[in-house]
Amino acid sequence: MKRVLASISFLLVVVFLLAGERAAGQELAPGANPQQAPVSTAFTYQGQLKQNGSLVNGNCDLRFSLWDDPSAGAQIGSIQTVANQTISDGLFTVQLNGNNEFTSDAFSGEARWLKIEVRCPAGSGSYTPLSPRQPVTAVPYALGLRLPLSASGSYAGAVLSIFNTTTGAFGDGLFAQTESSSDTGVTGYASASSGANTGVKGQSNSNSGTGVYGVTISSSGNTYGVWGESLSSSGTGVRAGATNGGVAVWALSNGSGITRPTLHVENTNASGISIFAEQNSNDAVLVVTNEGAGDLIRAFGTAGGANLRFRVTQNGDVYADEGFHCGNDVNDGNGSGDLSETEIDPCLQDNAPADFAEMLPATAGLAPGDVLVIGPDGRLALSSEAYQTSVVGVYSTRPSYLGNSRFADEDGYAPLAIAGVVPVKVSAENGPIQPGDMLATAGTPGHAMRCEGVELCFGRTIGKALAGWEGGTGVILVLVILQ
Repeated sequence: MKRVLASISFLLVVVFLLAGERAAGQELAPGANPQQAPVSTAFTYQGQLKQNGSLVNGNCDLRFSLWDDPSAGAQIGSIQTVANQTISDGLFTVQLNGNNEFTSDAFSGEARWLKIEVRCPAGSGSYTPLSPRQPVTAVPYALGLRLPLSASGSYAGAVLSIFNTTTGAFGDGLFAQTESSSDTGVTGYASASSGANTGVKGQSNSNSGTGVYGVTISSSGNTYGVWGESLSSSGTGVRAGATNGGVAVWALSNGSGITRPTLHVENTNASGISIFAEQNSNDAVLVVTNEGAGDLIRAFGTAGGANLRFRVTQNGDVYADEGFHCGNDVNDGNGSGDLSETEIDPCLQDNAPADFAEMLPATAGLAPGDVLVIGPDGRLALSSEAYQTSVVGVYSTRPSYLGNSRFADEDGYAPLAIAGVVPVKVSAENGPIQPGDMLATAGTPGHAMRCEGVELCFGRTIGKALAGWEGGTGVILVLVILQ
């Protein structure tokens, strides 16, 4: 067969379907999908065939193969044969790669060439390869899809929307991968300098799905499944929220020891705070549980677990390296954290004293500073007469240690100060009180007075006055020591 000369013109049509536009930030309704069928991998090829300088008319067999080089190189995919193709005035139009003969990802941005072989008439003789191979060129808009891919413009909706309608177990909407040792698979960037914009947003409509999932598969090194960073002095690196009563942050790991915790929080600022918890709730700010045999809480003075300072065991035992110090707030029994003017002198609020107290069953109506006795029913009651032998202490204003604290919020109990410095209601009915005077119950209910005489004071005193009182009733500090 004579050498066939061909003048080939090639048109590659790339169809890119954009999903229906939607307002920025608007969530997709479940099932919303403007693209119902995937775009075929086929493309249209048109050419003009001449034989001995004349336009061919008739039926010919055509064979097409795709290559990565204009003369040598490697073939991509397999050969596609178009048999008995009608050619009129030398013109023919065929569809190639309709069944992925050249593979579905043959056109990923690299240059490609078509090798064409012709047999005329159809079914006779052998195929003659045309020379040279024809470069696969793109229409102008398809140039925007070359790698690296970049698109820009002013649009009300998304610049790029991708939908995968499969309901199977595997069907990513977007898969991005990089083999770089120092870059990321996906980078999201919101360039506006104000407003509630978002660099990356993930959404899942499934009742067991994940909006954003980050994973690192390396078994060594300092890797991060998700890394969030903010350069603003008032910004947030990672923010999580659960608006319908769910868990905002759930952390899970199988690490062991202090160097591989489930959650590691670090603040490198010399005056910074690693964790700040805030809520508006009637429940606890922090709850810890341990279903194993380990401690509930451990606190270290230095990093790395070298200096254990405080711990709470599984049984509720508390250990601390140093003493226990209470704060400067003062509890008046009503939960307000201060002293009411009718109960305790406000001047005692600064550097207020503290004591050792015990929660015990008590009658109703008692208040901080009251002198208490053991009532006939065994419950704490207000003192009612001078020199009562049943006196047991004072209603605590602010205990630094509170025994039976589980009853602290229950009615029918009161904190009894049994030792320490306590604000006490006093009366000058037995004469002015001087610092160092022994105090016993007064005739004024719930008050103490100066005690006179060894016989009267023995077994009836609640402690020694730390301040004086000239007349009437008031509140002074007393060192509670039952005698």
